[in-house]
Amino acid sequence: MSRLLVSVLLLLPCVAAAQDPEAVVRKLFADFWNGAEVGSVEELMAPATMAHTPFLGEEGRTINPGQARAWRVRMAAQMPDLHYTLDSLWTSGDTVFVRGMAAFTHDRAVDTPWGRAFPTGRRVEYPLDMAFRVKAGRVHEFWDRADGKALRRELGLR
Repeated sequence: MSRLLVSVLLLLPCVAAAQDPEAVVRKLFADFWNGAEVGSVEELMAPATMAHTPFLGEEGRTINPGQARAWRVRMAAQMPDLHYTLDSLWTSGDTVFVRGMAAFTHDRAVDTPWGRAFPTGRRVEYPLDMAFRVKAGRVHEFWDRADGKALRRELGLR
């Protein structure tokens, strides 16, 4: 067997994992949202990704990896211990559905679409339901159906 063929056969599992929609979404949460690897968004997100975030008042806005990275850096400054827990993931074709929780300590002011939430010192937790459409190893579209009412209530912004 030639060395080239052996090299290709050894790389196939890596290529397959990179194309697996669920693996891409898990890596996005582990490295980008829960980790410190904000640069990983370049490899995990398409240059023009359609974002559907109605709980933030935005439905169908195109964002790029640089905008996502800036958002993550801003959130890390306001909520340094923000962590997403994935309770369940299931895949249908190129779409991955996620149910989970987001949590952080509200020890700093947080800027929200509903106004500035001043620190309460409490632990904030809110459920989220998300879906990601993945093609060629990158997220091309996502839907975030986080519970905006629960988040506002937790932040004291009724």
